[in-house]
Amino acid sequence: MSGRNVCRAVSGVGAVVVATGFAVTVSAGVADAVPQTVTWTDGQTVFTRTISDVEPGPGDTFTSSTRVETPDASETIPVFTDICPACLTFQSAQVDGKPLDFINTIGPDFVTISSVDGSWDIPPKTNDPESHTFEFAYRVDEGCERSIPLTTGVSYEFSNGAGSHTTEAGVLKITVGLGTSTTAFDAMPSHVQIGQQVRLTATVTGGAIGDTVEFYDDSTKVGTAALDDTGVAAFDWTPDTQGAYLLTAKFLGNPQTRSSQSSMRTVQVSDAETATGSAGNIFGS
Repeated sequence: MSGRNVCRAVSGVGAVVVATGFAVTVSAGVADAVPQTVTWTDGQTVFTRTISDVEPGPGDTFTSSTRVETPDASETIPVFTDICPACLTFQSAQVDGKPLDFINTIGPDFVTISSVDGSWDIPPKTNDPESHTFEFAYRVDEGCERSIPLTTGVSYEFSNGAGSHTTEAGVLKITVGLGTSTTAFDAMPSHVQIGQQVRLTATVTGGAIGDTVEFYDDSTKVGTAALDDTGVAAFDWTPDTQGAYLLTAKFLGNPQTRSSQSSMRTVQVSDAETATGSAGNIFGS
């Protein structure tokens, strides 16, 4: 089964694991995914851990995969725990490419699985099979902190006839990127008069109530407004000179979301006398 996993960021790293050395490789992923792999050893056990995307965005799903092998000695793993950052939603788990339906525990900072057969045995590398691969899938929630490295890791107790040991590694981190936003300049008159008050409104997706939107005539800021609870910012603008105005709205962003800018609207401003005279000519007076 699967369920929600609201995890805390792991605060510590198993020093005995990291001290033995590790190598990191990065390769180009599909679309915007940034996969990363790290390999380290603990005693005779070799770990290879891969995060399918270490720079996911809100709503993205990624996997953490850990391969465990023992070159010179057999090993038995009764349970295996994947440690994840805060704010992820657990999706699924599999072992050696096969879906795992039974999940022991979905805790505040981990997901623990166990074998329906009692344990996973890893014989020495000369035998078959020589390793097991544990994979967990998570979805990134909107509540994740952005642009801050969040630690992942693994933890399990193994037995090889000489007792048990817990292994934890936090050398791979994920960094959740900022969410996207869009800013749309709402409809307004294309012709107005000097001194005529015109309401400028912009609708923003991805923003929050109180976030700032600035209105510009070309590069000159003409006003500022805050988003309301419907995602709309409104500013009453009164032009004081005639001519063409090139108006845009800019959402400044927030700690969770990138900034965005609307397309440009051209507004022609004329003085009142010219507008009146033109109207009089139309009606022949």
